[in-house]
Amino acid sequence: MIVPPRLRSGDTVAVAAPSGLFDPQALHAGVRLLESAGLQVVIPEEVYKVDGRFAGSDRQRADLLMRLATDARVKAVCCIRGGYGAMRVLAYLDYEALRRHPKIIVGFSDITALLTTIDRNCGLVTYHGPLVTTLAESDSQTRKAFFQALFQPEPLPLLARAGGEIKAGRATAAVLGGNLTTINHLLGTPYQPRFDGRILLLEDRAEAPYRLDRMLTQMKLAGCLDNLAGLGLGSFESCGDEQRLFEIVERLLGDMGFPILARLPFGHGKCNLTVPIGQMATIDTDRRALSFITAAAGTSRP
Repeated sequence: MIVPPRLRSGDTVAVAAPSGLFDPQALHAGVRLLESAGLQVVIPEEVYKVDGRFAGSDRQRADLLMRLATDARVKAVCCIRGGYGAMRVLAYLDYEALRRHPKIIVGFSDITALLTTIDRNCGLVTYHGPLVTTLAESDSQTRKAFFQALFQPEPLPLLARAGGEIKAGRATAAVLGGNLTTINHLLGTPYQPRFDGRILLLEDRAEAPYRLDRMLTQMKLAGCLDNLAGLGLGSFESCGDEQRLFEIVERLLGDMGFPILARLPFGHGKCNLTVPIGQMATIDTDRRALSFITAAAGTSRP
């Protein structure tokens, strides 16, 4: 995997809107937090374009992302909002150019489509973490972990709350994942993630238990889970009773031979710690931890 260089104080980062429309006030609140960390923030005028429910046409959103990703002055691209729309830009991206210009790309929710496709097509580490519009409302642990992942050399552990040990075990592998619904919608497309040998992390929001059951069942029937190294579950906000979800997961996947650890602090919940997609980690149900072996971001400039 290619690991993009970590940020330094004074670096320039840019915001991009590959998905839906956003609240400008929430954007500027997040930008102020980025600036408070010593970053120079570029807000391209293109992010304010409107095309139905999207922040510009599919081609416009893709073109802006490519322009920022290949601009040597920009050291990171922070996605503004999720919602829906990221998968519509996948066909317009130049993956070889993204590979030649490795830099931090961060977001979550609908942005999962970008993170997992860049992982698949570029072999580039991406970052499942807060959106610019969620930074200001996130808790202090989320903000601290966000900046630590992008600035600091120390590996970051994610510690699960007690009671999340669904199937005991330990495994070390590269991490993959993000939003369950988004990943499910990529199945059967040229952008389907490569699941084999990975620790898969999943989270979601506002999905009824039967819908979660249906999506996990589809993944199982499609063979996506046959060769996983491990499964980690983050927050499932407004998805019904948590124990019901655990029962669904145990019934569907409990005999598949990999450890399963829930209640990890990432996703749409109050605590959304930044996860480097593609980095090596160990999932250990005894320690209730997902521990990364190397730092989230690299040290050298390309």
